[in-house]
Amino acid sequence: MGNSGRIQTRQNMPAWVQTVGAMLAEGCEVRAMCQVCRRWEPVDLAKIAAAKGPDYSLIDRRSRCRFTPGCKGWVRFAYLLGVFRPLWTTAAAERWMRGS
Repeated sequence: MGNSGRIQTRQNMPAWVQTVGAMLAEGCEVRAMCQVCRRWEPVDLAKIAAAKGPDYSLIDRRSRCRFTPGCKGWVRFAYLLGVFRPLWTTAAAERWMRGS
């Protein structure tokens, strides 16, 4: 739910974080983070846009950690708006906690 206690949905995220292309146009800073090895790394949005297209979204996306050899964690994404804010919805967080 985040610090505010409200339910996070795609609709209440800023328009400029909805797609990789919109984040590039806005000059948005995005980080990938693993909660197991605790690494935070910058995300190359241009590289993602070139591979997946500008309409690709990082919202509710995750992948296995490749930051630390042997880490079994999942990498999720966060965008900078004063502080780093999650690019995942409450529904996705709940689904991930259940292991689905």
